[in-house]
Amino acid sequence: MIRMTIGVMALLLVGCHANQATDQRTASPAGEMTSTPRSGVAVDDPERWALISKTLGRPGTFAREVYTITIPRDDLLVTTDSGDIPTAAGLETTIYFFKCPCGRTSVTGRFVVADYEANDVIDELQTDGVIKIASLGPILLREKPRLLAIQFQGEGDPEKLATVLKGALSYTAEQRMAPQKRPEN
Repeated sequence: MIRMTIGVMALLLVGCHANQATDQRTASPAGEMTSTPRSGVAVDDPERWALISKTLGRPGTFAREVYTITIPRDDLLVTTDSGDIPTAAGLETTIYFFKCPCGRTSVTGRFVVADYEANDVIDELQTDGVIKIASLGPILLREKPRLLAIQFQGEGDPEKLATVLKGALSYTAEQRMAPQKRPEN
């Protein structure tokens, strides 16, 4: 899975239309040579990540140029022929945000959903066209309930990306069962 995520991130970087060198060296005012990260962008952008966390209503962690938000699916009791599967064994939705060289925010990740949640999550992810579905497939063999992984990627305004992802999360776990408000006419 890590190889797949890295591959998707590499494809997104190619799509940014930025011509960045793999290792840029610049002279500081004092004449010293300093190195920028491989991607050529700032290593940290706290305001961007705070906006994403606030919009999603979940904290994340920043490491190695990537802001990660992980949402365990501890609402599901998953069993297979060999017994229960612990949530920590990969039963989690993981979202990776990073700043692309063009300045926009890129996102990749994987939703772990029960089969009855999949269509709603996919529809919501595709709402504004900023997020694309990369793949959909099973996670385990003969598990109950049936679980699927929805791989996705996107690029654009960080608040818009986070809003779309929050909408998709509303179709999973306990949020799915929350009473829905009727639209006012």
